[in-house]
Amino acid sequence: MLSEQAETESISLRLARPEDDAFLIELYADSRRQEKEAAGFTDQEWKTFITIQFTGQRQFYEAQFPGSDHRIVLRDGRPIGRVWVWRTEKEIRILDLTIYSQHQNIGVGTDILQRYQTEAKAADRPLTHKVLHTNRDAIRLYERLGFTVTGEAGAHYVMEWVPKA
Repeated sequence: MLSEQAETESISLRLARPEDDAFLIELYADSRRQEKEAAGFTDQEWKTFITIQFTGQRQFYEAQFPGSDHRIVLRDGRPIGRVWVWRTEKEIRILDLTIYSQHQNIGVGTDILQRYQTEAKAADRPLTHKVLHTNRDAIRLYERLGFTVTGEAGAHYVMEWVPKA
């Protein structure tokens, strides 16, 4: 398991807290920003929609993945993302890794994923994640880090990284 305050350069992780909810909803909205324009939501409709969707996602993760680990990604002490991980005897599963769009493509996702790869290697378990078929940037990132597609689940590819002996 990662330490309470894991650090590499200016990127750190800390446990998510109730007072993070406003940030987490903004982050969730950022990750779905293209949908707002496509759906033609007003600002108030969008805020309501995102809050309902975010709450449903959190309730699902908490119910389906008891004991999972929800952390805030910090850069220079400021929140820029989140990572939600579930550990079992068979795998370490990344349920969600979201980084604010303005902090993407600068190595933050790579840093976080490599931390979990190190943990998976030490635990001798595969590291898995589901990635939307349409998220080409994320698929390229995971493939670059040695993940392979092992299946499909609805609109997602199931991707897996297996530690080498």
